[in-house]
Amino acid sequence: MPYKANATSIIHEAETGMFEAQVTVESALGKTSHVVHVPGPISMPFEALRPALIRSAIDQHKKGRFVSRLVSSESPGVTAYINLFSGPSLLDKFFGRAA
Repeated sequence: MPYKANATSIIHEAETGMFEAQVTVESALGKTSHVVHVPGPISMPFEALRPALIRSAIDQHKKGRFVSRLVSSESPGVTAYINLFSGPSLLDKFFGRAA
């Protein structure tokens, strides 16, 4: 299952030696927001930190643990287009050819 993830608000808590971040994960299950913690020194390179944060968020996403479920906010025009053109046409429905 493919995932899209975005880590934001990354901070390092010196007392605990942990990074904390807000990670948004999008998959076929929906779009969810997670607060994740990853241990590491303040000098940890971002190239190593980002995958660890995203991996932790995806694990939470798979288990159904999240801070909030985000609802996609499509514009009314996009919603109307999807409703009008994402199924059988009105003629197909009228003549009983709907699949």
